[in-house]
Amino acid sequence: DLYLATKSQFATMGNSTSTQGEEQKNQPLFDHAFKAHLHTSSGPVISKVFGETAGDKNRPIQVVCTEPSMNINERKTTEKGTLKTQADLNYAQITALTWDHANSEVKIVFNGSNGSENFLIFTMNNSIEFEAELKLRLSAMVASNPKAKPPSTMYVGVFAGATKPKPFQRNRPNLSPLASGKLPPLRVMREMALELRSGDYKPCPPGNSRRVDIAFQHIYEGSNCFFLRSLAGPKPVASQWRSDSTLTFADDSLVFRPRGTAMDTKIEFGFWDIVDWKVNEQGGIEIIGNTGEMVTFGFEFVRDVKHTFEFFWNKYRVGRGQSDQVKLGSTHGRPIVSLTTLSGEVAATPDMDVLGITEVRDIDGSTVHVGGKLAPRTTRAEQLPVPPINREVKPHWHKVVLHQGWLLKQGGIGVGASKSWIKRYFVLYKTSQGHFLVYYSDFTECPMYTA
Repeated sequence: DLYLATKSQFATMGNSTSTQGEEQKNQPLFDHAFKAHLHTSSGPVISKVFGETAGDKNRPIQVVCTEPSMNINERKTTEKGTLKTQADLNYAQITALTWDHANSEVKIVFNGSNGSENFLIFTMNNSIEFEAELKLRLSAMVASNPKAKPPSTMYVGVFAGATKPKPFQRNRPNLSPLASGKLPPLRVMREMALELRSGDYKPCPPGNSRRVDIAFQHIYEGSNCFFLRSLAGPKPVASQWRSDSTLTFADDSLVFRPRGTAMDTKIEFGFWDIVDWKVNEQGGIEIIGNTGEMVTFGFEFVRDVKHTFEFFWNKYRVGRGQSDQVKLGSTHGRPIVSLTTLSGEVAATPDMDVLGITEVRDIDGSTVHVGGKLAPRTTRAEQLPVPPINREVKPHWHKVVLHQGWLLKQGGIGVGASKSWIKRYFVLYKTSQGHFLVYYSDFTECPMYTA
């Protein structure tokens, strides 16, 4: 419905396949206006119109997409009356687009007539709709002029757009204080990849992911447990190893159980007593205590254990203000060092931490309480009692849940490609194996209320 077809075009549609594509190129688009705020204006050309500004939150503008340009209109009320400022930006001048849908912002880089680089940052009411509009405009530009070059596109975040951009189009948060450098040669990268696909680091067969099983064990139990293949160290500890011995990774310690049962005698290695640890060449985890004693645990799949240990170790160190002692082997449990914004890279601060909803919410938005009643559902009128909670999950639920709540999901029974929008309970988990987004038909099906 974005295309305006004339009467003659309707008459020829379907009659001549050789000219249909050519006529579609010439179909004009409706003018579309978008409300926005001018966040940043920089460059010798654009600054003559809007001035040099950065981080402004109180400059409302209207962006009108026309053919073949974008009109940017600003109205200012002064003592002398209303001052109108307008700039026209041809789509062919745009060299780069960067989208930050989390903040509903877009950065538009373009060249002036003298070749100078300029850029604008808009804070949109809805950046996703604006992106869809620009895609149509740029597609029409390329269709009418095959020599025209569309701008490069980048996204701030991981899954920033509806089409899930490619990895090289994503500017993600930085977990390392090291400056980004040049990638190794492809030959070296290939050798490194092949090396990681053998031995203890060999990937799981399709459909047999250990990562998912380990993550859900963390969700339901609040910790991760692995069978020990071997144990070496001081005799009082090493002599207790058996074929069914286990090592559990918890929030602040490692727990060794010789017989692998919850009721078994346990030996605890607190993180406060561990000076350092590493993975050795034999596929084991070596820990060094503050007394200098070393204990080596052997596992069948050391990669799984390494990632798990990194998560709990890093969370423990960060929670005590010891970010300089985190392990840099993987992304698990590490603090964010810097963030990419449309204005550039900025250092992460404590107020940037994501604070989601950790308490369970009913479909009407109210907090669920034990002994209360469920809010009415469309499928039933009566109010059923809230089911009993899983007491094994409740103590650590707030630790494994980053955010939870109701969302609309397209699915269910429909005709053809037409699907209805239905409410589902979504939970974003933060586990020892990374983040997982899971949805349930109702909150009563999540681990807090199921075994």
